[in-house]
Amino acid sequence: MALTFDLVVDRETARQSLRAVLHGIFFHRLFGVIKPSSIECLDVTFPAVKDENTENLVNEIVDSFLRALQSVKQGRKEGQIEVFFTEKQQKKATWFQSERTEEVPWETWLINVTVEQPQSDHDRQYLQETLSSVLSKAVMTMITYSASDRGRIVVPPISTMEGVTPFPIHTTLRIQGQVISRT
Repeated sequence: MALTFDLVVDRETARQSLRAVLHGIFFHRLFGVIKPSSIECLDVTFPAVKDENTENLVNEIVDSFLRALQSVKQGRKEGQIEVFFTEKQQKKATWFQSERTEEVPWETWLINVTVEQPQSDHDRQYLQETLSSVLSKAVMTMITYSASDRGRIVVPPISTMEGVTPFPIHTTLRIQGQVISRT
């Protein structure tokens, strides 16, 4: 199951918009003891996690993504941030392999990003109003999905708790369809 958000941003709103969406995702999918916080972006309030490791992860993802986007010299500046959560499963030994642990994804969140450069103040205002509407819908989607039966049933049983999440978090960054980073 993949939840997708399509953001059209300008250079001024890109960083804060991406930070807000990522914090919103992590807030709804980290199951340890967390300190809630919030982030404001274009008059939309996103839930956030007040945790140094989470903040560092969000900043690392956003910085890497925006650096890669800025390196695009021609054409549209488009990219995607894929965040996926996995669970560790034991795979039984076979004739040729010993028992091993495998990470299996159980949920994926996609953030499609297009950077546009407004040509006038009117264009900038329109872009920001549209982005504000998209961000409002994104936070409502996060809340609605996470609270729904469908959003709860995909979460694997929690067997151990280390830090703020028992599940490994991975990201894939793509710029114009090309993978530039995987963690």
